[in-house]
Amino acid sequence: MAVNHENLHYMITALSFTDEGQDLVRGLEDMRYYHRDGESFYLGDGARLIISRNENPGLYDDNKIVGAIYIPGFKNGKAGHESLFVKKACWPGDDTEAALYWSFPKDTDEVWEAIERDDPKSDSGIDYGPVIDKMMKTANLPVAIPIELAYWATELVIHRSDWAERPADVTRPVWREIIVKNPGDDSGTIRTLIKIPSAEVGVTLTSLDEDGNAREIPVTSVDMRDKFARKIHQEKTAIKRRLPSPYSVIEKPFSDWELMLIDDMKQWELEVQNLSGSYCKFANMGNGLIMRDLVNAVRDISYIEPEDLPYLRTGNDDDRKLAINRVVAAYQDEDIDGDLIEDDCGDDAIYPSIMCSFELTASMRKMLNMVTNYQHSDYFDSISPAQALAHLVKEDYSPHDIEF
Repeated sequence: MAVNHENLHYMITALSFTDEGQDLVRGLEDMRYYHRDGESFYLGDGARLIISRNENPGLYDDNKIVGAIYIPGFKNGKAGHESLFVKKACWPGDDTEAALYWSFPKDTDEVWEAIERDDPKSDSGIDYGPVIDKMMKTANLPVAIPIELAYWATELVIHRSDWAERPADVTRPVWREIIVKNPGDDSGTIRTLIKIPSAEVGVTLTSLDEDGNAREIPVTSVDMRDKFARKIHQEKTAIKRRLPSPYSVIEKPFSDWELMLIDDMKQWELEVQNLSGSYCKFANMGNGLIMRDLVNAVRDISYIEPEDLPYLRTGNDDDRKLAINRVVAAYQDEDIDGDLIEDDCGDDAIYPSIMCSFELTASMRKMLNMVTNYQHSDYFDSISPAQALAHLVKEDYSPHDIEF
């Protein structure tokens, strides 16, 4: 997670010219400062919930919970996933990616003010201890913030907390729909899905309701999307270890509930999805492939957009998405206009073997043949990895090289 601190301080300077902006900056700075006791909850597909805590506040009545931030994953904007974007005020009003920030009551005095406002008879001998404890752990309404600010506020929690990040199989994320105020939008709100942990995290997050009032985001409901936002075993290896691992135990590219939310499935995704329903993950699919290789290839390639294809020729490993790095690794000197590295177990083949480049190339060739019913197998059996990726991403199944 790269943070450009120079650009961040320009944002902070701009926000400092309004009272609301100053309050926001102070809250985010507190989150960054109290990082040792902060916790990061991984929710799959790059999404995270980060909670910052101060376990030793200076005053007894101060809240130990400093703030919480939701960072959308790399599927933000795709059907069935988060859609956290705010339109820029300047022309041409294009979208910029957003994150969500929840503040919490600063201390018990702030909570008592709310109690006395709602219940003028709060001094009638009722034990408000449990109420105060609940209110201290319940977030204020969420605020959409630039994702760069979210990266800055959570950077130290993610990388320097005394607590290890909890993986998706521990957090057990579930999808929830929330409503957030949206500056400049005609409706005044953003309505989006987000993932929240169904495991206990010690806080209660909030959202606007249909009438514009605050409501708690429920953890349980009768919604079919209460299934894990990603099946436990789908991300246990590749994501938990942060490695481009070929040894995940994924059985299908998409779970049944995900299929209900996808309205733009590509033909090659559908072919592998149907095939995976008939074969176990270790079934021999020919050309040295097993079913798992095809499923992994679909999941990796599904993150690639046409505008990512130029990175096949430019950029470095940090700039590129995983599938592009795997394709580039198949070429000598990582030059896609050069020769391919042979899968001969020699020294040159070590890196593409680690990157699973050979499995990805064979999988892409097979998917293209499946989509075209093997009518152009003479071309697709020997298509280069870069061209295979371009054909799949652009959904161009013509038997000739295409430009990208």
